[in-house]
Amino acid sequence: MPTVMTKYRYNDNNYLVYNTNLLQESFSAYQLQQLAYDIEADYIIIFNGGKVSFYNIQGDEVSADTDMKEIALYHQTKDAAIAVTRQIEVRFTNSYISRITNSDIMQSYTA
Repeated sequence: MPTVMTKYRYNDNNYLVYNTNLLQESFSAYQLQQLAYDIEADYIIIFNGGKVSFYNIQGDEVSADTDMKEIALYHQTKDAAIAVTRQIEVRFTNSYISRITNSDIMQSYTA
């Protein structure tokens, strides 16, 4: 089963948003960095139960700025008042997820 994330374009930045559950992947800082570079995301937002975490392109957790908070809100509510320029679904195969810790060769698929 692929790992599915959503990529948004908003105010000249790309945001990758991931909703987790107990059965899904938990990513290290290195893996987040590889994901961000591979699909050209400036920030990664992870929803894990009631907690929302924000990461920069280096995979470091950062404090959310206004744009990040708006993307998180948009992802949850799909509020049309936030002018998201582009939204795509990104599917990562299980083999890709296993390889990002073992290799620099990466591949992702967008739908």
